Amino acid sequence: MKGIFTAPVGGLYSFSFWGATWTKADLKQVLYKNKKHVTTIYGSGGGRFEAVSKSTAPQLNQGDTVYIVMKNSSAFENRNDKSSHNTFSGFLLYPL
Repeated sequence: MKGIFTAPVGGLYSFSFWGATWTKADLKQVLYKNKKHVTTIYGSGGGRFEAVSKSTAPQLNQGDTVYIVMKNSSAFENRNDKSSHNTFSGFLLYPL
């Protein structure tokens, strides 16, 4: 699995993720912390472009992992260059 964040220090972190779908397929992305569900974003394509996003601020211990999993989804992809229109980012707000 790629795109796994591992906390270098314990603290309060901010994570945001964004996804888009463009078809009749739905979009579902789940954020996990140490293999446990934290939150989900869901969008229903319905034959049109739809974008969804969410932010969360979990407390992490050193070594905790955070990652996104696509669940039965179809993410929007640029037809010209095959680039994905989905993001996942995070940063340390302050150490604890």
